[in-house]
Amino acid sequence: MLATVKKVEERQGRSGPYWLISLEGEERPLYCWDRKLGPAILPGQLYELEVDSSGRFPKVKALRLVASANGLAPGEKGEGEAPVTVRLVLTLDVEALQEAVDLLAELLRKARG
Repeated sequence: MLATVKKVEERQGRSGPYWLISLEGEERPLYCWDRKLGPAILPGQLYELEVDSSGRFPKVKALRLVASANGLAPGEKGEGEAPVTVRLVLTLDVEALQEAVDLLAELLRKARG
């Protein structure tokens, strides 16, 4: 699912912190109990989200930052093979994905100053 994050709130539960994620155009929030993913989710950003809706609370299982809500960023080509990074994300295990999210969050924080 593609969605723009409207608001992220860190909350404290019985078993530790979790994040309540409000999305643009969605009434029901998502929840994230992953201590590496939660802090990396930033308001105003477009993400491709993998959500588990089988339980009482819809849970974010994985996410990927998308370049633009309008498609490809200026100067990007839309034809040819998929970028190597996309192919790698599909084959990496969860721990490697979490490390990538941590790195991305750090880079975004530095870029914002």
